[in-house]
Amino acid sequence: MTTPHTLPTALRWGLGLLLPSALCLLLALGLVSCEADAGWGARQLGRWLLAHNTSRLATGATWQNISAQRRARSLLDSSARTQPIDAQKLPSHLLVRHYALLQRTPHFARWHSSTREVPLAAHDLNPRQLRLLAESIQAFEQVDELLRHMILPVDFFDVHARIQAQTALEDGSLFSSLHQRLLAQQAPEAWNFTRMSAQDQRYWRAHLRPLLSPEAAAEDLPEAPIVGATLAALVASCSDSLRRVEVERLRHSWQHAADFELRLVRNLDAFVGYVLLAGELPVRFVVPEAIATQAVDPPQESRP
Repeated sequence: MTTPHTLPTALRWGLGLLLPSALCLLLALGLVSCEADAGWGARQLGRWLLAHNTSRLATGATWQNISAQRRARSLLDSSARTQPIDAQKLPSHLLVRHYALLQRTPHFARWHSSTREVPLAAHDLNPRQLRLLAESIQAFEQVDELLRHMILPVDFFDVHARIQAQTALEDGSLFSSLHQRLLAQQAPEAWNFTRMSAQDQRYWRAHLRPLLSPEAAAEDLPEAPIVGATLAALVASCSDSLRRVEVERLRHSWQHAADFELRLVRNLDAFVGYVLLAGELPVRFVVPEAIATQAVDPPQESRP
């Protein structure tokens, strides 16, 4: 049976439960109304995001897409401002072949060239083709710069230079080269290598042949040290010439080979590159740090 004090107690409990909820609802409605009018909360959130933006990790598919778009826009904008593309004056291989930077990180980069399915027509390029051509030109110039400054292993070309010198020694053409070089030094020994008899040739072959082994040195010919030094200089010159020929061959392959790939890897402070050509062994080389850094390190950019 209900007593006279039961109803007031129930009302007090109800009001105690409803009043805080009503006050919170009114406060929330007030904040929403103020935010809609003044946007104070959005401004404060924006300031906080800007203050902490630099500490965010540059990871994720969205970040990578935005970064790629910004790099492409920056490249196209700078190309359009400084070097407008005149397709009529471009070398034909830039229209026939496609050069691309497939991957680039601070420690690795990879470029590839291939033949276009349909060559570009220099007189009829739409905006999209011009954009792709600008990217292709940049990739081509990056690799060409790396190849021009590549440092190939010395031992490989030194061995081939010694083999060529040995062949020239056996057929007698090496004597003429020694004569010309010694004559340029005004060395009296130059006259030992002109109008040589068969006996003279046998004598010098016996003395010069050991100097063409990989372990030999100019001092191994004490009878005529200037001849040994001249022979060593001749072999070194041949080795340098072979390296230059190889560099030019690789640059030509980058322009015209059916399938060319170059990979550049950062190993501590050194940069090692590999040229991959169809049907050939990989060609390993080293690139000066100043040149390689420009290709491997992506440009600095602001965060989205």
